[in-house]
Amino acid sequence: MVPVAPASAQSEARPERFVVQAAASRRWAFDTARRGGVQGREWAVELGLLDAAEMSAVDEFVQGAWGPGPFRWVSCAAHDSNVLTPGQSILAALDAGTGMDTATGWSPRSVLGPGRVVLAERVPVIPGKPVTVAVDTTGAATLTVTFRSAAGAIDSTRTVSASGTLAQRLVYSAPSVMWSSRSVDIEVSGHIRASRPQVSWTREARPWVPGRGAEQVIIQSGVADPLVINPAGGYWSGSLNLIEVG
Repeated sequence: MVPVAPASAQSEARPERFVVQAAASRRWAFDTARRGGVQGREWAVELGLLDAAEMSAVDEFVQGAWGPGPFRWVSCAAHDSNVLTPGQSILAALDAGTGMDTATGWSPRSVLGPGRVVLAERVPVIPGKPVTVAVDTTGAATLTVTFRSAAGAIDSTRTVSASGTLAQRLVYSAPSVMWSSRSVDIEVSGHIRASRPQVSWTREARPWVPGRGAEQVIIQSGVADPLVINPAGGYWSGSLNLIEVG
């Protein structure tokens, strides 16, 4: 993970979901969403006033110093709410069953045990910073959080078990991620039903929202306009336009 600059403003847009064709007083709607109803997104990110070091970090990505991409994108909104992608958070890639009544409300999708269910893999974390993992469950559930290094080796594994079998939210929090860890895997196991996984770069669980992270984005365009140039490097105005691909 490479920090760029805090966004002063950010808008997230989804293109129109359906392509509609009409003929002879009839209409047909063709769904363009991905599996599970997840749509690709686009972002307009205003980076505000940047110093020379911040501008350089942005411009290196725009000019291709890190390659053409695609890149993993974790916005300010994502790391404070849910770093998972929308598809991961609503179980789009899994064989999701019926809804379930969770401790925080009704969820339209859930996965059913018995056995081990992997909810998300290689979710990015920041060494030395906090991370919290949560999932809604019913039954004798166990949440397993596996920390991995950049090479994919297991650094550590942590588990949280349900207290009883009623609907509850299992939460694991680490106040400081190990310096060698770069990602986490999340899974649940047991005779359970599970829904609404969440990962946030915070010390405590946040109210669940669909994931805001993105596994593959390209930088469609970027702007770095000089405002003041001086011996100290000056100040710049920056912005990025990102498109989700894959």
